[in-house]
Amino acid sequence: MAVPAAASVRDADRYRPPEVTGLAGLLDRHVRERPYARALVAGGAGERVPLSYRTLAALADTVAARLRGAGLGSGDAVGLICANTTEFVVGLLGAARAGLVTAPLDPALPPPQLASRLSALGARSVLIGPSVPDGMTLPVPAWPLRVDVSRAEAAAVGLEPGVCEQTHVVGAAGELSPQDAVVLFTAGTTDRAKMVPLTHANVAASLRNICATYELGPGDATVAVMPFFHGHGLFAALLSSLASGGCVLLPERGRFSAGTFWDQMRAVGATWFTAVPAIHEILLDRSEREHPGAQAPPLKFVRSCSAPLNTATQRALERTFGAPLLSAYGMT
Repeated sequence: MAVPAAASVRDADRYRPPEVTGLAGLLDRHVRERPYARALVAGGAGERVPLSYRTLAALADTVAARLRGAGLGSGDAVGLICANTTEFVVGLLGAARAGLVTAPLDPALPPPQLASRLSALGARSVLIGPSVPDGMTLPVPAWPLRVDVSRAEAAAVGLEPGVCEQTHVVGAAGELSPQDAVVLFTAGTTDRAKMVPLTHANVAASLRNICATYELGPGDATVAVMPFFHGHGLFAALLSSLASGGCVLLPERGRFSAGTFWDQMRAVGATWFTAVPAIHEILLDRSEREHPGAQAPPLKFVRSCSAPLNTATQRALERTFGAPLLSAYGMT
């Protein structure tokens, strides 16, 4: 089935992007207006649990209170080492609601590189998700974060931070302020990692633009394919979905698997997804065996980003998935 790449996702004349002011208040409107709507779906096949916006906000508020109780203050920097799990989402939003600046870090990095980035940032502590090995030597207090999602509306946070002693601010943290929301690390074209601080205003503008471009809304759902420590997964999949009132399925153990992808898409009733060309090519190569055909969820569009996608692959993907493929690479 050929679909024009320039096809409209929805009726642009009726679409209004969500009102977003920053990361800290991202959930507030949905908690007021649609408290029981799905925000996340967590867990593996057979044990998937939906988390509502009300529950997600309550979990984030619990984390925020415990971080403030540990002595962290507005504008302080913290690290977040976690896969695409509930702990990442709750940790990020909880830190934002506490007024902190969060740096998501790749859990696959060797401990010396993680330590180097935390030191360069001047982080006062780091939250550690369940997928991270125990016993890492890090230069700041490391606090394990766990979220029990075995019961949807009775989900609970496990976080027992120590007390952060007030110390002289070092590293980049000395230049951060309460207006900052996140710090992303990018290697760019060199081996040395660079820090990119983004304010709450930056976050809000990015999310409004993404939601407006793809006309995302409360009826949309997706599967988290790309890692949240990178802007692609963080902004284009996770935060844009939450800003628009949609739903994100978090894959089992927080990692993409081509073998379970279509089952996850059907489970959440996905209307779209975003990925890098390499993953699109994997899904295309396996489509003859694994694409569910008529049983696949009807997609409004598929998004490709972070690298160029050749035209032949794009056309093949559109025929296979029955939806326009929209490329965002080079759009900055």
